[in-house]
Amino acid sequence: MKYLCQILTRKFAGVPVWNNVPVTAITLNKTETSIAAGQTETLSVSNIAPSNATDQTVSWSSSDTGVASVDVSTGVVTGIAPGTASITATANDGSGVAATCTVTVPAATGFAPVLASAGMASHIVGWVQLWENGPKWAGFNVGATISDYAGANSYTTANIGGLYRWCGTNNMRDHTSASDDHHADDYSESDDTARKIWGTNWQMPTQDQLEALGAGVSISGTVGGGTSFTGTHTIWTWCDGFSTQYVSGCTLKGWKISGLSGSAYAGNSIFLPVTSLFNFNYNRIDFTGLRGYYWSSTKNGSGSAWGLLFYITDQFVYNDYREYGFGVRAVLAE
Repeated sequence: MKYLCQILTRKFAGVPVWNNVPVTAITLNKTETSIAAGQTETLSVSNIAPSNATDQTVSWSSSDTGVASVDVSTGVVTGIAPGTASITATANDGSGVAATCTVTVPAATGFAPVLASAGMASHIVGWVQLWENGPKWAGFNVGATISDYAGANSYTTANIGGLYRWCGTNNMRDHTSASDDHHADDYSESDDTARKIWGTNWQMPTQDQLEALGAGVSISGTVGGGTSFTGTHTIWTWCDGFSTQYVSGCTLKGWKISGLSGSAYAGNSIFLPVTSLFNFNYNRIDFTGLRGYYWSSTKNGSGSAWGLLFYITDQFVYNDYREYGFGVRAVLAE
């Protein structure tokens, strides 16, 4: 009698029990993914077994809504905060069958230690990410000892860092007659200027990373303080040091480079001040307050390497002799 009642109950509910085929397996379109905070991605069911399962609908849930939330019916996942969450699709037929995708929301800012010998009071440097899966850029140039650009008003090592021959550690801004190891044709990670001075948490960016930083940024027309140009990953805004300052009290010129508007990285930025150049031909400092030179870790044959050059009307990655002294903006070593 009890069994008959169950049959009748399901029958009148529109679910004939003798035709019910339960779900035995669910496959998602992804088993893991990375979503930036504030961004969305739609997960979906790519397969349900058996193919003739009676109820092939699922409900979505998140193991940690503080990291990533999900719409219960559509599978649209939203990144909330750095961390990892499991997004699960569970069969609605009561079989208990489920499938999971691991969602990682990457951290866009953070800190990493530097060697005490670097001379920074806190022995720690903040980093910032400007686009998804992009490098994590240090907040200051190697050799700088400030903790904030506020009040920075002179083109000194303390404010804008040192000028180093490629893979060198002698600051040519202060010691223009010093020699250095700039002919490291057998370059390895241990030769990296950033690693030598700041420690193994840091490294010089690669040529590709410098090119990505300015990808699609075409500087043209009349440029003044506050003029911005949007590229593939970033927005470049010229800071002339007076009418447009990077932070209050900073009178240094350079480019403020920000994440794209509307992206999860829109609030993140770095400031690349003009560095000047150590000119080995004349043993002097050139282009003070005018140009920024930054080394990459990428060689170009024997005797030269790739670096970033910018000024108020242009920016590009090019190769130059390793004897020159450039600035170094480190990235987190990962």
